Amino acid sequence: MRPEMPLIGAFDRVLRLRSLALFDVLRSRELTSIAHLMHDEEIVAGTSLQAEGRPCQRLWVVTEGRLRFLAGGALVDEERAPGFVGLNAALGGVDATLECRAATDVVALWMDAGAFLDVLEDQFELFLHLRRWLAGRVVALQAEVGSFHTAAEHAPVEPWPAPPMALVERLLAMRRTPVFRDIPVNAVAQMARGDRDFTRSAGATLWRRGDAGSFLVVVTRGEVECSCPDGGASFRAGPGFVIGADAAFGGVGYGYDATAATDVGGIRIEASMLIDVIEDHPSVAQWMLAHFSREEIRLRKQRAGLATE
Repeated sequence: MRPEMPLIGAFDRVLRLRSLALFDVLRSRELTSIAHLMHDEEIVAGTSLQAEGRPCQRLWVVTEGRLRFLAGGALVDEERAPGFVGLNAALGGVDATLECRAATDVVALWMDAGAFLDVLEDQFELFLHLRRWLAGRVVALQAEVGSFHTAAEHAPVEPWPAPPMALVERLLAMRRTPVFRDIPVNAVAQMARGDRDFTRSAGATLWRRGDAGSFLVVVTRGEVECSCPDGGASFRAGPGFVIGADAAFGGVGYGYDATAATDVGGIRIEASMLIDVIEDHPSVAQWMLAHFSREEIRLRKQRAGLATE
């Protein structure tokens, strides 16, 4: 261990936390309460901070040094401080874990992962900021890798409804999609009551990459051409696809252009409605952060050329 690497004092913890994008929205009182839960530690190169496929015990804020992330022993990427270890795992569970080892000697702060989740539950502004922070990382990785979270039902057993739709038709159509299947039915029902039918003629623009993610669409009729304007990946979204979900859920810009390839019909859900649902249903907030955490890990593996499900 290098003797010149200083431990971080209590006052310095607040300053270091404030310098990180994840915590820069918090007031001094809130930062101080988090800082009091954190501990200083120096870590020798080669030490494991998080094991792959194991529950997260500690959330680390690495303030000096370099980290190496691995999956199945294969290198995924390396990061220089400042950085986080265990955040994805704490939010997304074992499916959102990578092995993390100190590539060099590092200086870090750590806190119990459960204590961080308690803070997150009490600080809605921190949740909103974390949601946006994670979503921005995911949308950027999706555009880089060319893999977008828009999955549809693999084997539809009945036709998808076309607008105009009754409330029960919207609810049942949403529950058939992988995106809304895992969200509690009463929360989906709230969205279905507040949504509206969506139609566009062939050739119409739904949005451009970078536009504010103000709504998502559950496609039930026709096809939407989705493409990255810089020559990246493109795909067609037909009935059962949910497009714009990550941007709308995360409150960030869309990661691709979306244009109606044919006449299109579906269900439009406003991002503002999603915030109301989150406030009324904490489990939806947990699901959302878990989704972004797992999606980021999947994309990081894919970028490294590793097989993902």
